[in-house]
Amino acid sequence: MADAALTTMPVAELGRLIRDARVSPVEVAEAFLDRIDALQPRLNAFITVTREQALAAARQAEAEIASGRYRGPLHGIPVGLKDLFWTRGVRTTSGSAVTAGFVPDEDATVVSRLAEAGASFAGKTNMVEYAYGGAEHNDLYGPPRNPWALDRATGGSSSGSGAAAMNVLAGYDPRDPGSARRGPRDYTGALDGDIKGLRVGVPRNYVWDVMDPEVKVAFEGAMAQLGELGAQVDDVEIPGLDTIWAAQMTISSAEATTYHAERIRAQPELYHPTVRKRIEAGFFQPAHAYVQSLRVRNAMASTFDDVFGRFDLLATPTTPSPAPLLEEAAKRGPGGEVSSRQLVRITRLFNLNGLPAISVPCGFSSEGLPIGLQLVGRRFDDAGVIHAAHVYQTATDWHTRRPAL
Repeated sequence: MADAALTTMPVAELGRLIRDARVSPVEVAEAFLDRIDALQPRLNAFITVTREQALAAARQAEAEIASGRYRGPLHGIPVGLKDLFWTRGVRTTSGSAVTAGFVPDEDATVVSRLAEAGASFAGKTNMVEYAYGGAEHNDLYGPPRNPWALDRATGGSSSGSGAAAMNVLAGYDPRDPGSARRGPRDYTGALDGDIKGLRVGVPRNYVWDVMDPEVKVAFEGAMAQLGELGAQVDDVEIPGLDTIWAAQMTISSAEATTYHAERIRAQPELYHPTVRKRIEAGFFQPAHAYVQSLRVRNAMASTFDDVFGRFDLLATPTTPSPAPLLEEAAKRGPGGEVSSRQLVRITRLFNLNGLPAISVPCGFSSEGLPIGLQLVGRRFDDAGVIHAAHVYQTATDWHTRRPAL
């Protein structure tokens, strides 16, 4: 099979081909690694490429599947890992000079679970330093470039790539004090059925204060499509949305400073100036501001509970504008990166309370840049979010388009 076909087909389809021995995991790994080699000089998507490890894992997967030890739909699938996740024996830079030479002696839980499922790791992807930002550059490793337009930013903090395998990753993690004690479930079962009668709320306050006209047109088209598929789409006013940004910034600032306090005192010059400024600002954060922000989070949890008593999902544009030019993303303002703050102003609304959200393509700008539709569910209703996104995506063809690389 041609390399281009292997590297562009849906993961589920590729997994079936591997399972049925119609394609070799080694052939798949080589196709992806060759594509990384070809595009890395242009896209700068990876900080570290682990060719030999990926091929060794692919050969192991091939032998296991041939002997009847098939592990599941990720067996033999190459995965790019964000360079924030610890990988045993492979450097984990977190996009920073501070940890540029750090080689962990254990895997993060997400890595070990993917490995147990039979995935192979092609490398560690580029990212904003310590994931503490949105669209700005990583000066140490260079900016990743958007495959849809090489002069555009990719967003962040997962600048190089973002990936999930929900059935493998879901469930309680005893190593994470913030992990909920809930068992895993089969999220592939959420893909069946329709969305007739699904109640979708469209927030009409805050979200639209900053919005590109082309994004709004694409979003309204997506709402019309959801209506045609049987969903009930209605407007909703959600009090308190304008308080979330400040609350989350205060919480993340205080917690990031606590985590980095020792290192940034010892080696402040190794941090990117913007990230350093954000972290050091936390030293001056008054305790009452942090406590008040936690109160805002609790209040918004109650507010969202009320909203999801009336709606099954919320829908918004993913970002208020298409990808900015690289030089725009690098502009500094009093509060940080101007374009970064704009790009995450909607997604951040739902991070504060841990609401599951997904982004699917819903159109393109006049310059050929993709536009995203964000669907948000009540806490722990990941399955409902995935289901609605799948139904919408199946009914449209935006996701089938590919950048001309």
